[in-house]
Amino acid sequence: MSVQERKQRERADRERLIVATAREREEARHGHPSKRITVEHALADHKRWKQLTRWTHRREVLPGTYRAIAGLLSDRNTTT
Repeated sequence: MSVQERKQRERADRERLIVATAREREEARHGHPSKRITVEHALADHKRWKQLTRWTHRREVLPGTYRAIAGLLSDRNTTT
């Protein structure tokens, strides 16, 4: 194999690596917002409940109430 052939092969390998890296980066860039949108919509569902938008009770009681409302939302979403 000549020096020129080796350089051409190395250049082709680098180009393939750049294209593969760019493709992976693009897939990751599109994948992250998709996951984030799902989480944001789930949080927005919970925030629409009056009981959570103006929470004035003791902070220690909030986790139990939040879980109860999340359960109601989950049940409502599976039945509709």
